Amino acid sequence: MIDPLDDVLVALRMDQMIVVADSDDRENEGDLVMAAAAITTEQMAKSSCCSALRLSGLVSSMSDGCPYPGDRYQWLVAWQGCVTAVLNAAQDAPNPVVAVGVEVTGVGNVDDVVLYRKEPPHTYMQVKYATDSSTPVNEDYLLKPSDRGGPSILHKLASAWQQLTKDGAPVDLALLTNRSPDAADPLVQLRRSETQLLLPKAAQQGQNSKRG
Repeated sequence: MIDPLDDVLVALRMDQMIVVADSDDRENEGDLVMAAAAITTEQMAKSSCCSALRLSGLVSSMSDGCPYPGDRYQWLVAWQGCVTAVLNAAQDAPNPVVAVGVEVTGVGNVDDVVLYRKEPPHTYMQVKYATDSSTPVNEDYLLKPSDRGGPSILHKLASAWQQLTKDGAPVDLALLTNRSPDAADPLVQLRRSETQLLLPKAAQQGQNSKRG
């Protein structure tokens, strides 16, 4: 049954989910559509083979109307998440990414891009873009307070982790940046080349060691 357009618009205004279907003589596929402000993680994960992009605001732009380079970088990360969702569905991956959120509310400073999986942990990302490579990623970059005297990047990530794990659910936090890692930094040296993660090597260092 195909609903009249007026009924469809009413359903969208009431924050209901609708199905937009192709013609029978084409792919004969359906897309789930609803207002971004009303969608929940549970609705995103209705099917392990569906994917969604959740938008919670317009991308900012410069005076000439062009997006900021940082916005482009953030959207590159978001679209990479969408590709991951499609690949996960095609490959029947365990605990696949089913939705991608951008500028998500209520998750602290890791709101830039969120990868929602069928089951936790979801991945919350803080995306940091630099116009030059003068400041590499090292201990000073992670622990230095902001220029306005605010908390450091690592402090913000720790606060977000405390907020998101209050109910006991596991979370995955990520800092994504185009800055180069500082090869001379004792902690950054421990990252794995395949994943760029500090763990598990960082956790194997003693508390009194230079890296610990």
